[in-house]
Amino acid sequence: MPGEEVKKIVKLKNISEGLSDEKSELWGAIKVIFEKKQADGTYVPCTKADMVLINDIMDLDINTAKWSAQTPADDNNIVYVYNEPLAKGEESEALFTTVSISEDLDNDQLEELKAIATDAEINIKVTGAVIQAYEVDLNTAIAEVVKNLTA
Repeated sequence: MPGEEVKKIVKLKNISEGLSDEKSELWGAIKVIFEKKQADGTYVPCTKADMVLINDIMDLDINTAKWSAQTPADDNNIVYVYNEPLAKGEESEALFTTVSISEDLDNDQLEELKAIATDAEINIKVTGAVIQAYEVDLNTAIAEVVKNLTA
């Protein structure tokens, strides 16, 4: 487990149909949600306290050149907004491609992780949202997609 890298490629694709090319561009965003496994096998969102440990032992290779982090005040998860509108048929660059477990993970951290998540199992769930880019600037798009993803 320490030093392990898991491939997880997260992208958006504009699959809009029926609109002119000008009106089919979309602003997009992805919410990254960390969930912990419960004893009954279900998953629930990690708390802010859980995230302190998870951030110490897990790393996502976030593409900060193309994606901007937006942290809603009432949420412990992060929404990332793609910095450019996507044309019809276009795919975004990946938000991230790899989840890495720290090589420095020690037994104490592993025991802490087992205390918050059954089998020390954490799931990374992603949810996307888009808004039509026609006559919508990036700041308006950010407000709308963050609202949609955190409602």
